[in-house]
Amino acid sequence: PIIQMLPGGSLMWMMRFLQIAAAMIFFSMLEWDSLKKPILAVIIALLAVDCGICVKTFIPQKDEKTVVSSYYENIKEETLIDEAKAMTKNRIAVIDSVSPTESFVFYLTDYEGSANQLFGRGWEAASTSLQIAQINEAYDNGYYYFMFDRLLEMGCDTVIVKKNAAAVYHYNETEAEAAAELRGYTKEYDEGIYVVFHYDGIEGAYGTITKYDGIAIGNGAYYISMMFPTICEAPSEYIDDFTLEELSSYETIYLDGFLYHDVETAEDLITKASEAGTKVYILADGIPENYESKTNRFLGVECQSVQFDNGFPAFQTTKFGEIELALFPDEFKNWKTVYMNGLTEVLGYSEVLDEQMPFWGKGTNDNITFIGFNLTYYYSRTRDRNVGAILAGIIDVSDHEVPERQIVPLDITYGDNSITISSPEDNVNTSIAEHDIFRGDFRTFNRLVFVDKGETEITYSYPYPVQGILVTLAGVAVAVVMVVYIRKKKPVD
Repeated sequence: PIIQMLPGGSLMWMMRFLQIAAAMIFFSMLEWDSLKKPILAVIIALLAVDCGICVKTFIPQKDEKTVVSSYYENIKEETLIDEAKAMTKNRIAVIDSVSPTESFVFYLTDYEGSANQLFGRGWEAASTSLQIAQINEAYDNGYYYFMFDRLLEMGCDTVIVKKNAAAVYHYNETEAEAAAELRGYTKEYDEGIYVVFHYDGIEGAYGTITKYDGIAIGNGAYYISMMFPTICEAPSEYIDDFTLEELSSYETIYLDGFLYHDVETAEDLITKASEAGTKVYILADGIPENYESKTNRFLGVECQSVQFDNGFPAFQTTKFGEIELALFPDEFKNWKTVYMNGLTEVLGYSEVLDEQMPFWGKGTNDNITFIGFNLTYYYSRTRDRNVGAILAGIIDVSDHEVPERQIVPLDITYGDNSITISSPEDNVNTSIAEHDIFRGDFRTFNRLVFVDKGETEITYSYPYPVQGILVTLAGVAVAVVMVVYIRKKKPVD
């Protein structure tokens, strides 16, 4: 995480250390006075051979143009990438999570014309990498309603899916097509292992105006929004970073792995929002430790740790009666979770050694519901149907719904050091990724740029140029001093 936050952090990935390490080793050998010259000559020769292989491998040769052209012509014939590229008006996404085909990246970028794409070379370093990874994970786990909705949000009017590439659950063609249709995509091509979806009516750059039914606050929001597409992820994990007006504007609030600056303020915000009609679901496993009581406690409900081995005990519920669940999958056979004390009304519990362990109940009013046993995360990882049915009975939100989205055509002009966006509407998500060097009259939400009606100019430039030059000069000066010092310390032959 620390490396990811550093400027140029992508340069510090382990694969990119190798060249730096090799250069340092070579330099150390040049400085190794007692090293025999024949050995040094062999090492230099091996390095030259390695460089030659690299040049031959990674730099296209003139006599290989025919081979390269033939290779991409084969890709065109064996996949639907050419058809998908031809119909793309704004951006294309290639969903292939098991073995992302970098050939597609080049084909879409520089072979017979280019098309904007969601997955590009080095997308892991993008400011929107979390959203991109989330779309991939949604495909792997069969959350197609979320996948197609967020693809539209990210500006993808064309989507090509490799049907045999899902890493966790096999591709469910019926559900995927239903999700695509609900979101407005039409299946245009379906041949072999590839299928292409396209959003009709897009003629160029576009943005979206979205109304989410709910908001998820905390580090668990990543999975909550994936399970329930009408729920958006909050830009902050702290409850008291929001106003009562902001919280009350949503029909539903999920709290999972949340934080607060002041517990009383946070509890007051949630209580008042629930009294105003917002339904609040608090996932007990994500309740933080109360600094005063030193327990995981919120709104008078306290969590108690428990571990279940091999399976949950029978669930006793007021709504569904007794429920027996399947045994845990091998990777989750030791399930560490919590149950709750202090509920005003217990709606579900398990009994172990004559002790009740509540996992579902009401808080200080009927609009506040607590959920334990980490059921939402368990369902997101296992897709257990019985757990899904229980959650559907607890949570008044469907996993087969998508938020309201209005497509807004945009006029976007890219200059040398600026982006000019012309919008006919207010509060439009442009699907342009936010960068910390952007300057202008715009807002951001979840790392995407939002603009209002009219023309918005975003300018950008190289960040901290003076500071960077000074640091570079200081580094050069230190290196020179070190070299001079080392040479003076060397014994004279």
